[in-house]
Amino acid sequence: MIDDEITRANRSDAMRFGFVFAMLPCITIYFITMFEPVNGRDAVHIIMSDGLGAALIRWGWLERRAHRDA
Repeated sequence: MIDDEITRANRSDAMRFGFVFAMLPCITIYFITMFEPVNGRDAVHIIMSDGLGAALIRWGWLERRAHRDA
């Protein structure tokens, strides 16, 4: 049940969603660095937190919806 077709599709969708949400702070940080220096450690923390958080929330929402419909 952990690796069925629906879970794989949900995981794939969540990873795509997380990637897009990780790229948004990358673009934002790129423009911010034109005016204010940003530490690399802080940039990585922002990007990883945003991407992973978005992917986990999306995956949880999709899985909950799939189990509710079944």
